[in-house]
Amino acid sequence: MLHFRNTTEAGSSQASRDKGLYGKLQPGTCYSALDVVNSRNQRVLFVVKLQQVAGRDKKVDIKPFIIQGLPSSVKPTDILIEAVSDNHARVRQINEVKESVSAMEGVHFKAFNSIVDYHAQMFEFGVLPKKLRNSSDRSKFYRLIEASLYGGISSAITRSLRDYLLPQNGGVKKAFQDMESALRENRLTLEAIKTTQADRDLFKHLITESTNYVAADYMRHANERRNKLETTMKLRGELFGSRQNADRSKRTA
Repeated sequence: MLHFRNTTEAGSSQASRDKGLYGKLQPGTCYSALDVVNSRNQRVLFVVKLQQVAGRDKKVDIKPFIIQGLPSSVKPTDILIEAVSDNHARVRQINEVKESVSAMEGVHFKAFNSIVDYHAQMFEFGVLPKKLRNSSDRSKFYRLIEASLYGGISSAITRSLRDYLLPQNGGVKKAFQDMESALRENRLTLEAIKTTQADRDLFKHLITESTNYVAADYMRHANERRNKLETTMKLRGELFGSRQNADRSKRTA
């Protein structure tokens, strides 16, 4: 998680110098714990199990976990350390810590598979200012801690402190840009709909008027045809009547 360096050579053997975190650990289990009560009055014990891994690589096994809901009367050492006698104690293994926590009502144990998830949980509880998702964020955060321990602040942090602690949220800016673009498109679409509606109303009016004109013209022609037909039938009837009268007169004579 952090890059450790010796702050003093006092009390350290030559063999343990310049080995970072590995050189500061002794064989066996070691815990680094942070007891926190956040603004929501939630007490959370953030713990990291540290243990040397045998071998030439001088690796350290890191297992982060949290214990949530501990009563205020319970100390972190009561959970992580077991008193063997009045003068002796031993550090519990992580499975023993889990069993001890499980026996307490309302207390929860949660282990994490990665430091990223552990840091994200610390962020959710308000312990960290950032989620520290990548090594760059973790390195910058370490430099802030280092500055508070050694005094002064590095030039790298000075140059990028504002961008680190108060980064520009590009997602929000893009969201506003997308929203503005969507509103613009919506406005253009509404204007296009209004124009289309006006054209549609015009065509509808033209079709209605054309239909009315065609219907009126059809009725006019139909009436003229009926009148002509009636006049023709009347003339035909008169002609037929006159012929009958003429025939009748010839027979009488």
